[in-house]
Amino acid sequence: MKAIITISFLTILSFSSCIKQENCPRYFQVPFDLSPINIEYHVGDTLKVISKFSRHVLAYNGERNAIGRFDMKGILWKPVSVLFRIDSIEIKDNPRYSDFTSNFEYIKQVDMNYNVTPQTDYGNMLWGEYQYSNDTFYLSYNVVCKKPGIYLLENSSDIIPGHGAQDFPGSCSKRNGFDVWVLMNGGINNHVELLKESPDPHWNTWLVQQEKDNKLFSELGGYCFKVIP
Repeated sequence: MKAIITISFLTILSFSSCIKQENCPRYFQVPFDLSPINIEYHVGDTLKVISKFSRHVLAYNGERNAIGRFDMKGILWKPVSVLFRIDSIEIKDNPRYSDFTSNFEYIKQVDMNYNVTPQTDYGNMLWGEYQYSNDTFYLSYNVVCKKPGIYLLENSSDIIPGHGAQDFPGSCSKRNGFDVWVLMNGGINNHVELLKESPDPHWNTWLVQQEKDNKLFSELGGYCFKVIP
């Protein structure tokens, strides 16, 4: 009898697990928009970036199928913005070095909790948190182009599944957590072709292939552009 009960329990647990996998939110998609949208900017031009969305956020399961919107009030999204110069190989051991403040001037918006991080082995970046008001998450920042070059802007989230996971209504497992995709400019190509102009194989080969296979450039909110004199 004990063996039968054990087998029955495992069967129920297995069945429950299958249901959870199908209906559990594994990824959330948040929007970012940059303006003006151009492939070229001049030194002195200002790029304006805004992310604004409702507390009810679209989710996808582990199979990347949309499963509806979830109430994410109270979630800390931990946004991160990095700017890579990709037209040179200045730091050979670390292609993902983000020398943000050398190439751009950061203009902080009033009341925004979004700041330049201290310099590290990975350079510096913008990191902080969204404002939340009237059931809406909101973040904005401006940068001014300082030096000519080809650049890649990534807007992403510092949320890592399984590390400091946060709970929300409909969450299947606080322990497993979730990941965040960024939809940049509504999903246009965002000048991904400029990656091929980089002399660094990390950008011109690896990331190009990752975009073809896994949409990595797109999911990290990638946006490539040139700055000219």
